[in-house]
Amino acid sequence: MTITTMSMMVGMMGRTTGQRKRKTKGERRDYLRYLTQMRRKVREDAAKQRKAMDWAHPHPQALWSVAMSARLWERRPAHADFGELRVGTGPQQFAVKINPPQTKPVEDLEPLCARSLRRFINAHATVPDQPVAVFLRGFSQITLRGDVEGARSLARALLTQLFTSHSPDDRPRRGVLRR
Repeated sequence: MTITTMSMMVGMMGRTTGQRKRKTKGERRDYLRYLTQMRRKVREDAAKQRKAMDWAHPHPQALWSVAMSARLWERRPAHADFGELRVGTGPQQFAVKINPPQTKPVEDLEPLCARSLRRFINAHATVPDQPVAVFLRGFSQITLRGDVEGARSLARALLTQLFTSHSPDDRPRRGVLRR
């Protein structure tokens, strides 16, 4: 009878452990599926952000199409982006705040799910290769240093953007460009 009782206890413990493992695997699978769905949505939003940034700050080689459209001289002094010019590309903060699902605190999540959530947030906190702009009205002087040819190319790109986006009537008359 003792042996039978002991074998029943071991069987119950094994069954409980198996059920707990199945439950954990199911929760893990559901959570990782949720993160996959969120990843798709975040990528769509990042693509929209990239498109909007490319519209606001087109590549210097694409400025000819801006000059040939209704967008010529579109920035006026009253606009928030007046005096804002693209200086290159780089990572930019993702425009949408990523909120993890309302679950237990990250520390209490199953370790694989917690690590996946941290990796997800770190991977999608910034969007790579976004236009980087400088707000000219925020500086009294801008100095271009480094490779002479690279500095000249950047100066040409900045002047082309300035002349394409800003009306001659809105440009300051003196003190902007110095030798």
